[in-house]
Amino acid sequence: MSAPGEPAGGWERIVAVSAVPGPLDFVTAPSSTGPVLVTRDAGGALHVLRNTCTHQQATVCRESAGRAETFECPNHFWVFAADGRFVGSRLALAAGREAPPDPAKDLLRAAAVDVVEGWVVARFG
Repeated sequence: MSAPGEPAGGWERIVAVSAVPGPLDFVTAPSSTGPVLVTRDAGGALHVLRNTCTHQQATVCRESAGRAETFECPNHFWVFAADGRFVGSRLALAAGREAPPDPAKDLLRAAAVDVVEGWVVARFG
């Protein structure tokens, strides 16, 4: 059962939608499953991503908020798009090589994301 004021049905209130007002804005936040990265991609779509690299579980984004097209893991320089897709390593990208799609390397996403009464809410699978 949800606490008073909390979304029902396994949804969790993450941040005010005003914290990510436009394309490529992001904010980091805590959640019941660990730290998350709330982003808007270039088209403005909202994403709630685990702020943990899928390679060796390092924290990907160490800034609390800002604007970014990509996020880079500090351990081995894996680069992720604002929607959580793995796009390659910094060294490969600098050489002009983008990684082929590999969903296993993408940042883990919330099962569902919505906006309710001015809050970004997420349900984790």
